[in-house]
Amino acid sequence: MKFVMRTILVFVLFIVFHVLSTILNFTPILSIATLLVAALVPFVFARWFKATYFYWGMTAMFLIMAAVVGFGGNEVVIRYTTSFMYGGLLLASLVPPLLNRNPFTYEYSAKNYPDAIIQSKTFKKVNLIINHMWSVLFILAAILSSITYSAHFAEQEFWSSIIPISLQLLIGLPLTLYLPTFLHKKLPAERMVFSSCIDMFQMMPYGINEKEAMNLDVVFQFKLSGSEPVSGYLTIIKGKCSFSEGVHADPTMTIHSPSQVWLDISNGKMDGSEAFMNRLFSLEGDASFLLKLNKLFPSSPPNPEKKKRSTSDPSVFSFGHLTAGSVKKALIIDGGMRSAGYSKTELLARRFENGLVDSGVHVDYIKLKSYKINDCLGCYSCWTKTPGVCVHKDDMPELLLKYREVDLLVFASPLFVFSVAAVLKRFLDRLIPTLEGRILDDNGVAHHPLRYPSDPHKGVVVISAAGFPQIQNNYEGFLSLFRNFSRHGDNLTLLGELILPGAELMSVPVFSDHRKKVQEACYQAGQSVVKSGLIPQQLMDIVQSLPVERDQFIKEASMFWESFRDGRSYYEKVDAFSQDEEKGA
Repeated sequence: MKFVMRTILVFVLFIVFHVLSTILNFTPILSIATLLVAALVPFVFARWFKATYFYWGMTAMFLIMAAVVGFGGNEVVIRYTTSFMYGGLLLASLVPPLLNRNPFTYEYSAKNYPDAIIQSKTFKKVNLIINHMWSVLFILAAILSSITYSAHFAEQEFWSSIIPISLQLLIGLPLTLYLPTFLHKKLPAERMVFSSCIDMFQMMPYGINEKEAMNLDVVFQFKLSGSEPVSGYLTIIKGKCSFSEGVHADPTMTIHSPSQVWLDISNGKMDGSEAFMNRLFSLEGDASFLLKLNKLFPSSPPNPEKKKRSTSDPSVFSFGHLTAGSVKKALIIDGGMRSAGYSKTELLARRFENGLVDSGVHVDYIKLKSYKINDCLGCYSCWTKTPGVCVHKDDMPELLLKYREVDLLVFASPLFVFSVAAVLKRFLDRLIPTLEGRILDDNGVAHHPLRYPSDPHKGVVVISAAGFPQIQNNYEGFLSLFRNFSRHGDNLTLLGELILPGAELMSVPVFSDHRKKVQEACYQAGQSVVKSGLIPQQLMDIVQSLPVERDQFIKEASMFWESFRDGRSYYEKVDAFSQDEEKGA
């Protein structure tokens, strides 16, 4: 308020000089004396109070007006005093940037933000743009105040004052209020550098991604120890964020960390994932929100949005569909070798099974590793000597009966060297007895006819998980196998492929939200096959999406495998998840 009063007083000096010099018809000597005295007021303000470009600009303009009078321009100064006043404001806005100083708007806006924001390049760019906007308005105001609107003194004074002021009130002030927010969104983001944890926490409400936070109601508690002990919490409700010191009664997640560790993570000197893996900080509560912190408070500009790649590109393969409600019996054939608590493929397949069962389908789930299946000898006895019967005496005849009687086949296998697991390949090879040796042509596709044409028509679904983060240059052989399998089968229709890249993320607590989304998509896919006879593309896309950027995944996956240098096995280091618990996820 004091600054406002001092600012108004400087403007009043111009007005008083203009009115008195006009009415009393000041002589040049009197004008110069009055202007020199007036110049002392903003000069004294600049010396006694915090010096601002505004005071120095006005002081300089009073001196310039005195000089103009000295060179015979007394009438010009008296008549255009208001225009000279806007010239003083123009000096305050133009000169500092020319001298590589912060713009005059910086003096006022800097009071409202933490140091990290004030020192950022973006903040300075925004202020420079607003500063230039005001420079243009000051020039226009100077011109508008110099125009003759009326021969009557009072009317002239009214219009030459009100029009420039209206320009600033109606255009300048609204733009000053709303332009910073707009510019901060449009200008490239930059990594903030914090001098302290408190500085970082104070900045976070200004740096929140409102779109990511729009539907949240969470509290992040921080308990930092060491050189800068801090206890405080961030509250995020419907896109808005605030920081409070102290301990919250019921936080969503609590982070315990040495202050220097968290400051180094925030400043980009230390990788947060690596620090967490090396137990440099710990968590309590819902660990999935640690991942949300990166999205809520992005530390660097986001990568340009990449074109979404779909495993199931219709231009490559057109998935079919069954009659709604036709699936009554299903067989899930799992070729994975891991036990249930560690198999991501089985995790997906079990949720798909839940969707089928809850829709009224009888499901038989078989793990091929539990059966004796010999390699096909390629003797073709099942086509010639003993039609439909293999020479091997193993468990395959039992499995063939299950295979033949169902309406839906679900093939589940992790990716093994760009193809299916060996036991599943043996199973597929041993399906030859269900076919005849002769060859038919169907629109350019040569295939063997069914030995048992009365067997039910079967929908086919493929489920697989892999460690690599991409589908392309990884799954071509695997997917081609089952696409050809369905093309060559008289009674087979491929309904969809639930392919999970970056599968190890499913075991990481931080990515529990991602796991729930993937499992729910598999569950809905199972229900959709029964109710609609197909799998919607968006469900397949959810399963094959990564919850982090590809480069970040590769970095973290590499760190994960490097951590095994301590000599522990995979099963010793990774916590198993319960299939029973996941059933209701």
